[in-house]
Amino acid sequence: MHNIQINDKSYSIPSKWNELTRIQLLYIANLFTLEIPATDFSVIALLHFLNEKRDFLKKLTPENLRFLTTAVKFLQEKITLAVQLLPEFKFQSTEGKQLTFTGTESGLANLTFLEYYQAGHYFVQFTNTKAAEDLNKLCACIYRVETRDAARLHHDTVTERSRSADPSNHHYFTRLPYPTRLAIYLFYTGCHNLLMAKFPEVFKSNGKGKKETEDLQFLNLINHLNDGDITRNDKIRKANVYEVLSLLQKQAMDAKERAAKQR
Repeated sequence: MHNIQINDKSYSIPSKWNELTRIQLLYIANLFTLEIPATDFSVIALLHFLNEKRDFLKKLTPENLRFLTTAVKFLQEKITLAVQLLPEFKFQSTEGKQLTFTGTESGLANLTFLEYYQAGHYFVQFTNTKAAEDLNKLCACIYRVETRDAARLHHDTVTERSRSADPSNHHYFTRLPYPTRLAIYLFYTGCHNLLMAKFPEVFKSNGKGKKETEDLQFLNLINHLNDGDITRNDKIRKANVYEVLSLLQKQAMDAKERAAKQR
């Protein structure tokens, strides 16, 4: 956090994505929907963090203004948000029952590999197409219906704490304001960037000149597991995403070492 004093008044503003509050994240997500110039974006975000009106800028020295606008520059750089600020949502089913959708933990820590695999698909789709349906399905992939609610929703008995997140529940997320859904996308993006940094060999480019994004390269790599269908292996499907990525990282490192020895 940046703690500063201006005209005998103390202010505290976030210095990185993981220092945002829920309200600040939703506000920033809404700003992204406006597609405004970068300079205006920074100024508007800054005034929100300071809880001040635009006239406040006239009271700042050039040095203070330069420092403050630089301080919020992180918002237009690589997204590193990995803290879960939107932990749950409640919706009513068509039968009038209240359903509780619980989001994944910070850093996608409790996501299964199947959930991550499905979410990754819609993440890539939305990043490329900006289609609202892909965004809704991404949200549905990382929010689980609570056990008792899942039984109501699917008309069966559920013995586990909760079902796996299911993209078929995407229609519930259409009820959320678009900036809220975009905030979920920003959270997932930050977590995805975290995983890419933690498991670089898994997401590494093949170096053969293909124009695929790193995200698509990763999905293509995963398709080689179990003949391209991870649902065939229940153990991998239910395993924690960090466990599976750790395994893939080790396999990639071992393959790299073997290749180096053969040169």
